[in-house]
Amino acid sequence: MKKVFIRLAFAALCLGLAGCATRLPPRVVAGKMTVRTDPAVKPTRATVKLANEVTIVLRPARVPGYVWQIAQHNSNTLKQVKDITTNAEGETTVAFVTLRSGTTRVLFTLLPANNPNESQPADVEDVQLQIEN
Repeated sequence: MKKVFIRLAFAALCLGLAGCATRLPPRVVAGKMTVRTDPAVKPTRATVKLANEVTIVLRPARVPGYVWQIAQHNSNTLKQVKDITTNAEGETTVAFVTLRSGTTRVLFTLLPANNPNESQPADVEDVQLQIEN
């Protein structure tokens, strides 16, 4: 009787673990929004919608050889869906999908491209997002 119970418990555990391994359907993106930073207004504040792809656009680096990097963001509220890129005008863009309602922030630092870990940032951009349903 004890062996039967152990086998049933093991089978239930295996089925339970198999269920955990299944993937949830991908989150549907309901829309797209763009937030542009302004050096005259700090921090940048914006209200965005839940389940939207939010593209953040940072002004061109004012120091030659420096690049914008993400210093901080909350992965529980924002999922990065596109890498940081620089366009022909020198603007830096990155895209996130909003996952939860509430307030969150993304902190960017302007650091030397060749040695970012051993330098003080030349500039900082703080983007604060209010995510609404």
